[in-house]
Amino acid sequence: MTNDLLNFWYNKRKDFPLISQIALTAYTLPYSSAGVERAFSILRDIKRPKRNRMCGQTLEACLLIHQDTSDISEFKLEEELLLRISKMWRDSTNSRKEEVDGSVYFYF
Repeated sequence: MTNDLLNFWYNKRKDFPLISQIALTAYTLPYSSAGVERAFSILRDIKRPKRNRMCGQTLEACLLIHQDTSDISEFKLEEELLLRISKMWRDSTNSRKEEVDGSVYFYF
């Protein structure tokens, strides 16, 4: 039905230029802001007050990982990367480990 309406207003653009332009523009607008609201909610969960120094690139990466993996068990890290992260954590003098709601966070 949407294609029929789009074709109708497209074909009537010479007869009703202003109304057809309004109608065609209305079809390009999102009908819901739920996706945007969901993204901001996820970002609020990722960037908590104790993680306020997270740079934009890290925040974006965390959001993409969260959106790409519906279940964290799907997100697999290679053994080599886990060893490197573990070594960085041990070698860092300012590192700390924090558990929040069953999740473990490492701060370097």
